[in-house]
Amino acid sequence: MLKRTIAFWSITLLVLTMVSAAATANVMETSGVLRSLALEAAEEYVDEGVAYLLGGQTTLLDYIVGVREGRMPGVDVGVDASGLIRNVFRRQQPDMRFYAGPGGPIRRNVNSAALYHYNSRSLRLDEAEPGDLIFFENEDGNIIGLGLISRITTSSVHFITASANAGTVIESHALIGGDYWNSSIAGLGRLTYTIAQ
Repeated sequence: MLKRTIAFWSITLLVLTMVSAAATANVMETSGVLRSLALEAAEEYVDEGVAYLLGGQTTLLDYIVGVREGRMPGVDVGVDASGLIRNVFRRQQPDMRFYAGPGGPIRRNVNSAALYHYNSRSLRLDEAEPGDLIFFENEDGNIIGLGLISRITTSSVHFITASANAGTVIESHALIGGDYWNSSIAGLGRLTYTIAQ
């Protein structure tokens, strides 16, 4: 009986290891070209003044058409922070999918916390580049949003985000080592993804 129990758990562990390896085998990291193109796309959202909408996933083209057709910005059309990030990367890579939890399931749309925990490679400040991600947290340490880094200077990180406070997609910045940085920046990361099969 003991030998069968040990064999069962050994086989189970082997299968779980193989499934986990298969699930992560097709994970890709965004290239420099893809990050650059995503940044250009994000700047268009700023230029167009795309409205913030909690849970919003409206593409830039659909937003422009929707507003022209009389849809209400921020009510009928708009984006939130994770919607913005997914949209700007999907402009070049439409089949992009993300992990909703550790090892899966794989979904088309996930929130900022899932992008932070399961779909980005953590970066030090000196590794980060334009087109990488900056994540925001609340006082409890929960991820509440993210932005796309637009540039980094010696004193600050500039980023584009869909801001609930501003009601629109904006470019803003955080002073490195400042109060906001220390209390609200969870970290920096490079987006990772898988492709729909």
